[in-house]
Amino acid sequence: MAQARTGTGLWISWPPFTKVPLDAPAEDIGALVLSALDKTTYDVPAPNFRTDPMPITPVLALAGVKTWGAFVKGTELVGAELDDGRLSLVPMVNRGSRRGFDHPDAEQIVRAAEFDPATIGQLLKDLFGAPVRPGGSSTS
Repeated sequence: MAQARTGTGLWISWPPFTKVPLDAPAEDIGALVLSALDKTTYDVPAPNFRTDPMPITPVLALAGVKTWGAFVKGTELVGAELDDGRLSLVPMVNRGSRRGFDHPDAEQIVRAAEFDPATIGQLLKDLFGAPVRPGGSSTS
């Protein structure tokens, strides 16, 4: 999934929404990550949370659940961030349905030295199942 930033600065989930098994070839996973990053969008209208579908709804559907609480339970999340041409893979801390996901210790962020899909995919695969330590930005 890509992300979009609204004019008010809120980041929301954004198409394309894809699902790939973790046992897929690393090159395929890395290519999807690079494609999603390429589709990052800025200055989209903020959704009306009273009338519009929730931006996370397509992700819930792909996961086969109907609620955020069901989605978060047992979920591992690794974010991909592209900043000034540097790619970082960020294994997020799962803090439950009320608090969502949070950044880890800075040492746990993996920076990819190259934009090779197979390398990125393998780095991502290696992060799943690894323990994640909470960063200092949130209270426990």
